[in-house]
Amino acid sequence: MLPAYQGGSIANLPTSILDGMGLAPDVSLLPPVLPELLPASVFAESRVVILLVIDGLGAVAMRGHAAVGDVPGLASAPLQSTLTSVFPSTTAAATTSLQYGVAPGTHGMAGYTLYLPEIGEVFNMITWRVAGKRGSPIEGPQPEAFLTVPHLFTLLERGGIDTVIVSNQAFAASPLTRAQASGVRYRGYRTLAEFTGRLVREVEREGRRFVFGYWDGYDGLSHTWGAASEVVRLELRLIDQALREGLLEPLTRLAEQVTLLVTADHGHVPMPRDQRLDLSQLDGLLPALARRPSGEPRQLGLALRDGTAFDASKFADFADGAAVVVDADAARAAGLYGPPPLHGQLATRTGDYLLLARGEGAMNFPGGISGSVGGHGSLTEREMLAPLLVWRFP
Repeated sequence: MLPAYQGGSIANLPTSILDGMGLAPDVSLLPPVLPELLPASVFAESRVVILLVIDGLGAVAMRGHAAVGDVPGLASAPLQSTLTSVFPSTTAAATTSLQYGVAPGTHGMAGYTLYLPEIGEVFNMITWRVAGKRGSPIEGPQPEAFLTVPHLFTLLERGGIDTVIVSNQAFAASPLTRAQASGVRYRGYRTLAEFTGRLVREVEREGRRFVFGYWDGYDGLSHTWGAASEVVRLELRLIDQALREGLLEPLTRLAEQVTLLVTADHGHVPMPRDQRLDLSQLDGLLPALARRPSGEPRQLGLALRDGTAFDASKFADFADGAAVVVDADAARAAGLYGPPPLHGQLATRTGDYLLLARGEGAMNFPGGISGSVGGHGSLTEREMLAPLLVWRFP
C-alpha cells in the first residue's frame, strides 16, 4: 500500500485546511486532499477547524471496531473516507507531515531513528537520544533548528488565524514538540476528559482558530499489549465515549461554525516475538554494515561499508517471505518518500537498502531488539491506511 501523496494521504490535509480557511501560502506544499475524499464544502464559513489525531488508529482496525459496535461516536461521522499514511508509516515522520503539509522526503524527519552525519550516530527522533546508547554524552541537534520548512501553524498565523496544540501535558516541552511546533501555543491535558474539555474551550474562545489535537494512549497501548488486545479495545471504547460526551455533544449544543476532522498517523500490525527475523543469523550481513540499522523493527535502513555488497537473493532466502529488500535509491526515485524537492540529507539519513516487513514480521539485530508486540513502519494496509472522519457543526 503506497503513500498517495497526490491527494490521498494524511500529508495532504494541511493544504486542505489552508484552502478551507481561505489562505494561499507562498510556499510549496503537497496538493489538497482529493475532493471526493474531502469536499471543500465541509470548510465553508468555518470559524474553527479541529484536526484531531488518534495515534495508531488505522482504518482497518477502525472498521473492525465499528462492525462490533465499539465506536458509535466515531462511526457516526457524516463523512467517512480513508487516506494513506506516509512512508515510513511511523509517528515522527507522519505527525511532522500532518503539521507541515509536505512528505517525509521533503521535511527530512523520515523515520523513527535516522543517521545524522553531524553527530555520526543513529539518532532516535522521539526520545532525541542516540539510538541504543542510554546516558550517552553525545548531544543531538537543537530541536528548534532541525526542521527548516515552515509549519502549518506559522502559515495560518500569517493569515490572521490563531493556532493551538492540545496534547498530553508531558509532551509540552519535549524535543519532538520543540522540533515540530516551536513557539505554538500549547494546552496540555492529563486525561481524556480534560482532552475533550480543552478542545471545547478552544472553540468557545472568540476569533478564527485552528486546533491540532493529539491523543497518544491508543498507540502506546497497541505497542505494549497489541492492537487486537482487550486492553486496546477498551481504550478505544473509552476514547469514543469521551469524544461523544465531551466533544461531539458540546459542539452540537454550541452551534458554532466548526469543522472537525479525525484521523490517525498510521495503523498497527501485531509483531509476535517468536516470528521475528534475527539479522545476526544472516551470514555476512552485520560485518558489512557501516553502522547500526536505522528505522524500526518493521522498516530498517541499512548503510554498507565501502567495498561491500548486499546480496538481495540471500536475504530473500533468509527472510522466507517475512520481509523484502528494496534499493533505497530506487525507492527515493520512485517517490516512496514523496515528490521533489527532497531533503539534502535524505539518502544519508535513511541508508542504502530498506528492509520492509511483510505480514506480521519484524526484525531484530544486536542492540536493536524491541519489546513491543505491536508495531508499524512498513507498507501493509493495516499500518498504512488511516481513517478520515468529518463532522460539520452546526
